[in-house]
Amino acid sequence: MAEEKTLTLEKKMLKRYKIYFIIGSVCLITFTLLGIIAGRVLLNEQTYKNLAVLTEVLELVERNYVEPVDLRKLYRGALTGLMESLDPECTYLTAEEYQAFAQSPQEEPGDIGLEVNKNSGFDYARIVRILPNSPAEREGIQPGDWLRAVDRLSTQKLSLWSIRRKLRGPIDSSVTLSITKKEKREAERITLKREKVSPERVSNRVFEGGIGYLRIPNFLPGVSGSVAQGLQSLQESGITSLLIDLRGNILGQLNEVIAIADMLLDRGEITSLKMPKGIESSYSAKVGTTLYGGKLFLLVDGDTSNWGEMLAAAIKDNKRGELIGEQTFGRGSLQKIIPLEDGSALRLSVGMFLTPGKAPIEGKGVTPDLSLTEGKIKEMVEREFVPGDPQLNKVLSYIAVSN
Repeated sequence: MAEEKTLTLEKKMLKRYKIYFIIGSVCLITFTLLGIIAGRVLLNEQTYKNLAVLTEVLELVERNYVEPVDLRKLYRGALTGLMESLDPECTYLTAEEYQAFAQSPQEEPGDIGLEVNKNSGFDYARIVRILPNSPAEREGIQPGDWLRAVDRLSTQKLSLWSIRRKLRGPIDSSVTLSITKKEKREAERITLKREKVSPERVSNRVFEGGIGYLRIPNFLPGVSGSVAQGLQSLQESGITSLLIDLRGNILGQLNEVIAIADMLLDRGEITSLKMPKGIESSYSAKVGTTLYGGKLFLLVDGDTSNWGEMLAAAIKDNKRGELIGEQTFGRGSLQKIIPLEDGSALRLSVGMFLTPGKAPIEGKGVTPDLSLTEGKIKEMVEREFVPGDPQLNKVLSYIAVSN
């Protein structure tokens, strides 16, 4: 009898040690995270109070929850929720996930050809673009559809970074999606085979009246060279104005945006990077690098995000051209992966990009000079320059009158 009581006591103590370990780990990471965010080591009194509440909640869950508690699951859930409450780009990586990333930091070659975004960490992912000649296009998936799950993992519980990595994989491997169409409520399950999908390329053409059109779908490596060639070709055609289409542009690299902004600006700041301790970097246009100095218009929409917003803000704030369209998405932060002592890691937003006017892009977006849904452009008599693209037709009609 005494032995049974001793064993029961030992089990209770072991369980108690486990929950204290979980609480300690969560608190340690919380201290680390908040210290990074605040840019200081010492935390204020309110932070200590919040951590005390967190400790109390975890203890109460362990003691009173109706089912046995999986402590590892509880630990991961607390940290994941903590990170994703910051923004959709932040996430917590388990030791296994971080090890897999460290061994293979580059994206897998197989893709299904869709690009997604999230308004907040706890939303479903929204499909922004479908790449031409991709499995997603052949399946009939459309921009505006909702991606609810990837291989049965809800996108509400995944960061953007995690979703994008899970969508990719080895060529010929399969991925199962749960999709809700724009006009439907029911989700449908679709299995697609990954393949080599080429990114959408820069394109250009000249419309009636000498209106040059340059479509920049992303800012991936090499895009600035394609833009330079496009600008040269359009000017050789004798254009009287230029429209740059940035709708749905969400992917890319900082150096590509800076290079393209340099081609359009002869002076002025392009963007600056704000870190916890203040402005760390500033990027300005260089003298003598302008490739086009004529009349300029930019077309943006609610899916123009991140790097596309950076270029739009640079053109608008420097009064270099007219920004037309919709309020942009509002994504403009810099992430860093921070390893932790237990082998796990945080992917944390550690910097924020600012417009030349020193306004944050993150959570705000860029407001167009001219909205498509109000004012003079709303009343514009629309000509059909491009079948099936009413936004573009409306903007081209406006530019034709402006010329």
